[in-house]
Amino acid sequence: MLAEKGRWSGLASIAFHLSFLFIGLGAILAGTLGFDESLDLPDGLTAPVPHSELRVTSHGFDMKTVPVKEGDRITGYRPSVYSTDLELTDGGEALARKTITVNDPLRYSASNWLLTLITSSKINFHQSSYYQSSNGYVSVLQVTYKPGKSLIYVGFGLMMAGICALYFPHRRIWVKADESGTLLLGGRTNRSKVIFQRDFDRIANELRHTLGKQEA
Repeated sequence: MLAEKGRWSGLASIAFHLSFLFIGLGAILAGTLGFDESLDLPDGLTAPVPHSELRVTSHGFDMKTVPVKEGDRITGYRPSVYSTDLELTDGGEALARKTITVNDPLRYSASNWLLTLITSSKINFHQSSYYQSSNGYVSVLQVTYKPGKSLIYVGFGLMMAGICALYFPHRRIWVKADESGTLLLGGRTNRSKVIFQRDFDRIANELRHTLGKQEA
């Protein structure tokens, strides 16, 4: 008779070592192909997207303000929300258009959905800040491209799974009767041997006690 617990914990070592492969591959993709650039884009103008053949156009900057009060008197106004209407094009062909805010960027991927899911290969246009020039408002965009980010997340997930699995060792206990009818009890574990020895001795003692009662 055989009993075991934590059968799948042996995969913990494989998951832990695979995590370094995913993290390393993701870091290589991000370091060689990725970028993080700042782009100043005046209203109504078009600018090339860094490290690509794409172009981005600002169709207008908009800002909402709220009054600043001292008591019941309004002393001025401060920005509450600012946004930019962006359009992304390639060779004159429109690819995407969105009004972005600080926490709602424009994201575009030229890859198929599976490659995008695996590598996070999206170009992101964040509304970083703005300023006013002699010709009007200028949107300051943060343009980022971080391929491999999903691989890094998967790697850290595998690493955590591997570490957590260390707390659930693979244990096996078996009982066998020899030709004379004597019961042989054995067991093994892949880690936490001291704790396993304590549990094994407890099971052995309980088995002796149970068999002793049956013989009586």
